[in-house]
Amino acid sequence: MIFTPVGKPAPFQLHSHDYRVRVTWAELKGLRLDHLCTVEDPSVFDDVPPGTRAVRMGVTEWQGAIHGQPVSLAWDWYETPEGTLHVIQAVAPRTNLMLIDSKGYDAPYAAVEDAMCRFVADFAWQQSALRDLGLGSAAVATPDFSCSRH
Repeated sequence: MIFTPVGKPAPFQLHSHDYRVRVTWAELKGLRLDHLCTVEDPSVFDDVPPGTRAVRMGVTEWQGAIHGQPVSLAWDWYETPEGTLHVIQAVAPRTNLMLIDSKGYDAPYAAVEDAMCRFVADFAWQQSALRDLGLGSAAVATPDFSCSRH
């Protein structure tokens, strides 16, 4: 709640109190995102599955809008020697989206993470990511619908 002096109007706020954009699962599934950037970032190496031969790894970020509000979704990835890009499942995607239930209440955080993981698993991102890295095209990894965090 924003407190203002008596007689003064409350400041105009374009976002929620926590900067999240609230969406239903149906709205999330219909969300269109544009590629913002993909960069190599060796600091995500510790989250690559043990025993995996990764030739490069990094972060990709995508943006869009819903309800007139800007949204962002980013996740970590790695590339295998065969040229296949995979989402690093140990870390949930990062986003300003908050999933809500049919009554408009925020979903539990674990449910939001799972929804974002399912969204990313179904999202065709690999070709744009490799083009941004200047690496041509990639094989598409089989979707994995889980995020397993350590």
